[in-house]
Amino acid sequence: MRLPLDELERRLQSLVTERQELSDRMLSVATELETHRTVPSWEFVDDLKLYRQRFGDLQTELNGGATDGEITTLTDLKERLAAEREREVRDELLALARTICHVDGDSHPVTEQIRTVLDDTTVAAVTEGSQLAGVRDLLRLITDGDSLSDEDWNTARLGASERFGNDVAVAAARGKLILDN
Repeated sequence: MRLPLDELERRLQSLVTERQELSDRMLSVATELETHRTVPSWEFVDDLKLYRQRFGDLQTELNGGATDGEITTLTDLKERLAAEREREVRDELLALARTICHVDGDSHPVTEQIRTVLDDTTVAAVTEGSQLAGVRDLLRLITDGDSLSDEDWNTARLGASERFGNDVAVAAARGKLILDN
């Protein structure tokens, strides 16, 4: 994909709106054709072609240039965009997590442990959600630990401990981990 997801989502919403307008016009054209034998205007035909072209452009953009027919409906486009948005959020979360380090520096064993776990994290495993939840929990402890309720703090600590180990969770809980960006 070359375009930002926000732009793709804007284009999709435009297609959804235009689809309804074209549908209403098509009903009118069909009624005219049936009752008065009036053929559709060239403008209407051109509008249909233009809609199809914009749909195809968005389809190609979401398929990474391939036109394998995988996306054939607006619902398919919505689902693909949702998956791309989820991937973008996941990648941003992992990139942020890769900036975590111990206050004593990059060579601290806890920092190395975090990086090892993140390096061993496969995309397939992260998309399952459990590993991503542990990453999110660790980040919550680091960034929001003091403002979390006791229950949320404990849940985040347990999730971070499960994913990264107790040493990392304790360091986060004690305020020893920072985001080094």
